[in-house]
Amino acid sequence: MGVQFAFPPKAFDACHKGPRLGTDLMVIKANPLDVAPFVETARSHADRERDALGFLPGAVYDDAAARGNLLIALIPRAASPEYAGHLLFGGTFPHARIFQVFVRQEFRNRGVARELIEYLVKLLERYGYLSAAATVADDLIANGFWEKLGFLVARQKPGGVSRKRLLNVRIKQLNSPNLFQPQFSSTVSDLGLTERLGTHAAVYAIDLNVFWDVVKRRPRSEYAADVIGAAFNQLIKIVVAQEFINELQRTTRPDLSDPALEFALQFPTLPQPDATALQHLQNELGNLIFPTRSESATLTPQDQSDLVHLATAIHHRTTGFVTSDDALLRVRDSIYKKHGISVLHVKEFAALVKSAEVSVPLLAAQLSSDTLRVWDSLSADSNAIKKFLDDCAAPKAFRDDFLATSLVTPTRKRMIVTSESDIVCLASWDAGAALQNRTHVNLVADEDNPAAEAAIDCILGTICTQASCARPVLMRLDLPPGHVIARKIASSHGFRTSESATEGELQKICVGRPIHIGNWAMMQTIFHHYGGLDFPDALPTFAAYDQQVPFRAKQGISYNVKLSDLEKLLSPTLIILPNRYGNIVPIRRIFADQLLGASRQMSLLPKREALLFSERIYFSASRNANLFKAGTPLLFYESGRDGGSAAATACARVVQTTVLKKIDISAHLLRHGVLESDDLKQLTANDSMCVTNFDNIMHLENPVPLDRLRELGCVDGSNLVCPRQISDQQLVSVLREGFSTG
Repeated sequence: MGVQFAFPPKAFDACHKGPRLGTDLMVIKANPLDVAPFVETARSHADRERDALGFLPGAVYDDAAARGNLLIALIPRAASPEYAGHLLFGGTFPHARIFQVFVRQEFRNRGVARELIEYLVKLLERYGYLSAAATVADDLIANGFWEKLGFLVARQKPGGVSRKRLLNVRIKQLNSPNLFQPQFSSTVSDLGLTERLGTHAAVYAIDLNVFWDVVKRRPRSEYAADVIGAAFNQLIKIVVAQEFINELQRTTRPDLSDPALEFALQFPTLPQPDATALQHLQNELGNLIFPTRSESATLTPQDQSDLVHLATAIHHRTTGFVTSDDALLRVRDSIYKKHGISVLHVKEFAALVKSAEVSVPLLAAQLSSDTLRVWDSLSADSNAIKKFLDDCAAPKAFRDDFLATSLVTPTRKRMIVTSESDIVCLASWDAGAALQNRTHVNLVADEDNPAAEAAIDCILGTICTQASCARPVLMRLDLPPGHVIARKIASSHGFRTSESATEGELQKICVGRPIHIGNWAMMQTIFHHYGGLDFPDALPTFAAYDQQVPFRAKQGISYNVKLSDLEKLLSPTLIILPNRYGNIVPIRRIFADQLLGASRQMSLLPKREALLFSERIYFSASRNANLFKAGTPLLFYESGRDGGSAAATACARVVQTTVLKKIDISAHLLRHGVLESDDLKQLTANDSMCVTNFDNIMHLENPVPLDRLRELGCVDGSNLVCPRQISDQQLVSVLREGFSTG
């Protein structure tokens, strides 16, 4: 056991004055020079209490004292200070570990241990540490003491073979500045999202057209069947308006049984609003949907019936209204903006159902000497998952989620990340995220595992991308107590806490597609209904990557947010402001597969570990540095060489760019890219390389081929052999064709 970090000497310039113990005033010393005379005393006392404290070699105390990792509690005396206790800590930044806390018998129950720990916590917070951990045997009464100080059980692990103890790993999340708060010029700690993340199921109303498509097997019957199937699979609830039943009854002979009516009566029915509310909504919707006939008072009985259907769905605040009526679909944006209800074509809705059925792509990537695998946890050994949850001290809600079984299509998707035979991380989310406009994510990780950070980064990036692949979603992430690494990584993905959030809960909006002038109006409405956020009617012109974008949060409070931060909070996305130029970046197929995950085919061989990270690296010639400025949108063009697609296939944004000598490019940087040192030598004869970090990676739903890129003016005489700048209009044109849903 070695102490892995030390504080600067100035951290201990003054001793800490602790509580008065009777007539004595306690002080805490941490400066190595002040601590040195008491090292042997601390060691001898700890050895006598090894049953509770465990045994540490003598050299550990000397090393800790020299680094400032040994705190000594002293009682000043006339002759010389009297030793009262000590605290020994270590760890690796930004996670500290408390190895020992000891207080002499005559000074116990007088606040000495509490004072030592609180002193350390303040010191750690001052220097930006994320957490402090302590391991306490489960059978010790000291667990109650640690609990009161805010050290919660994050997981459990077996102790030594001889004593067969169970050890509680207790973690306290530190209140360090600038950790989990967005770097806004105005402090925005609550984006107003939590109260909109209800647990109710999504409710969709259907009209008679959808019903008859199923019953009469009309051309759209396949899509309509998907709507009904989503209800049977418990992804959503299907309801009908009372007018739906009334209309069927008007066409049914009372003396004959009607199978269609009997089938319709199986759906839950929304009661009709009172006459005043219904008339108000009918008038408003009539002017919007049938403006000419409404103004001339010539609405047909069918028009009136259609308005009652929709008005009833709006009145009861259903999630959406499924129809094939062109008149309703033409004005659906206005209906959504005014009433917050999505009007969907039955074919469009069926596509959302299909997105819920898409399985998570399996991934195997080499991480150091191990292979990290991401796969469907339903095929995993449930006993192994149960043991993992036991070891992590997962709360009951998490256990119920991950251990649930179902004989029908599950309403939750589950993923597992393993490193060789060890489970590193489990995560789950709602299969019908696109249908519900929201998703609830549970995540449990073994944060002691060396692969934990890569596993959590990979799984959160995968979930954000998968959940928002069909439409933007509001996302809530729940973590068990003590998951400080997961919180740190979630923060890098744009998750934020809220004043109204419960312990361990974070949230964000995942957009899942680029934002530009063509879809800005709809995005505005989504942000308003999802999170109570109101942005300007027009996209501001691009001036700089750190420019401020104004918005109003709940209660009408105005804030400014940096463009760079806004993209992170809404990730994955790119916000293409007017005059925000981008680059087309060439990449060969073999590298696109390893860096972007472009291949649709499974490989038996592990991929490069770059695919595990949300932030990756693109290496190019040093002359390209001016093209890759921070914040520049990237459009990756997969060349036709070696069987490549010869098309634009993905987009991303530059985080930062540096020019480094090849000999200075570290192994860490190479891990986030897909080139080896020998590849760098062959890439360019120059001694230096352009190293570009990029994130917010999104694959184009419809790759845009080279011929079409030429028509849009994105290709010069070099045929995209080198990176090339393109205008914001060209960038938007490619992205609009690449993302059919956005």
